[in-house]
Amino acid sequence: MIALNLLGTPQILQDGEPISLRSLKGQALLFYLALEQRAHFRLALAGLLWPEKRDVEARTNLRQAVCAVRKIFPSLLVTTRTTVGLTPKVLISVDSQHFVAAAQRGLAGDVE
Repeated sequence: MIALNLLGTPQILQDGEPISLRSLKGQALLFYLALEQRAHFRLALAGLLWPEKRDVEARTNLRQAVCAVRKIFPSLLVTTRTTVGLTPKVLISVDSQHFVAAAQRGLAGDVE
């Protein structure tokens, strides 16, 4: 299982062990896709992560970020010519999503 800790200092864990993904944009891509839980158009991701770059440069940078993630997690991403998303069969836990769910339960009076 992959765990993404986004509250505090961002951290990636695989089976409880820290994983170093050196590419900050690769990390951002992974975190964004995990939070959104759906595939996104490449052009939209490129514009989100590199708003200051021209489309062609931003798309090149996105390809490099995808490669950086794939170097660490070879089967984590599902890519097409137009989209990038996470493989649905891989279990990813995101601490901020757990926090939001717990807060919603607390607000609803359903505290464990």
